[in-house]
Amino acid sequence: MWDKVGDLVFARSVNRTEPAPRDLAPPVGPRNQRSAPPSPVLSRYRALATHCIVELNDPSPIGVKRMQRAVRLPALTKAAAHHGMERETMMTKNVLITGAGSGMGLATALHLAGSGYRVFAGVRGSEADLTAAADARGVELTTVRLDVQNAESVRAAVAEVMAAAGRIDVLVNNAGFGLLATVEDGTDEEMIRQFDVNVFGLLRVTREVLPHMRQAGSGVIINISSFLGRMGLPLLTHYNASKYAVEGITDSLRLEVAPFGIRVHSILAGLFGTNFVKKGLVANAQTTAEDSPYRELVSHFVPIVAAAINEGPAPQPIADAVKAIIENEDSDIAVMVGTEAETFVPLRRSMDDKEFEQHVITTFGLPHAKGQKAGGS
Repeated sequence: MWDKVGDLVFARSVNRTEPAPRDLAPPVGPRNQRSAPPSPVLSRYRALATHCIVELNDPSPIGVKRMQRAVRLPALTKAAAHHGMERETMMTKNVLITGAGSGMGLATALHLAGSGYRVFAGVRGSEADLTAAADARGVELTTVRLDVQNAESVRAAVAEVMAAAGRIDVLVNNAGFGLLATVEDGTDEEMIRQFDVNVFGLLRVTREVLPHMRQAGSGVIINISSFLGRMGLPLLTHYNASKYAVEGITDSLRLEVAPFGIRVHSILAGLFGTNFVKKGLVANAQTTAEDSPYRELVSHFVPIVAAAINEGPAPQPIADAVKAIIENEDSDIAVMVGTEAETFVPLRRSMDDKEFEQHVITTFGLPHAKGQKAGGS
């Protein structure tokens, strides 16, 4: 099926003008330079930052108070972070994983448990698959009842972990699902649930865990995101939007909690062979109806996504990436895992908006805009 819409995603053939996906690299140039060019906006913020430093050196009572407020957190953080690193080298790390009952969450729970971590696997529904897999692997983990849509369930789960372990060193926000629907057809209930699980659920759990990490002076938060948090695809608008939100949360939260010795990362996952199509993908009835005005797009695109997931690789690389981020404090902010992520994310960075959109249209064989010819505008 993928061969019918182009070989970019799985690189089954390299007889094209594009480089093979794993050979892709953003070109060196202004878009990728580490130092930003001078601009009035940057100069203004740098001036403000310099002004703040001058105020901190003000020996007057007002200046001293400002200095105390400004330096209190970093000063405490440095000592706390050092203390936290010492503790981490001496103790087994405790990991809380949401959505650990299947797929990427299950693979991550098993892998970390087998690597010496104390794993608390959050599950909303049945834990049968998880416990059976743990028994088969010969690893020990603790299941915790956790529904990310329910604030009381989140509070109880975190309290349970704290009572059992005394601290939470790592939080893996994995719980999520995908809504397949057009914007025209998506109901309020579907839209709200998409964000309630993928975005607000992540925030609920993070909110509950952060005080404990802050007091400990250390912690790692890993948000399982998607390459679709960096690009769009049709029929997945709501899911795309939720993953874009996860990326925004990751970038902002890093800046909020870095002074407390807490790291925040995201994993931009590609498509893996999980039960996502069966358990994690919800389709709007009107979008998939025979009389839908989008039926041509649905009949073409949905089988592509389903085949990519059903025939995709096992999600072990996600588990490997989680472990690598935990153990390497210099990990990238966003880690690409999987063919789609490793292909499309660098490509998105290297092209302008119209070029990239055209590439997506060509790759997936999507219909062109009305009046637009194939291959360009």
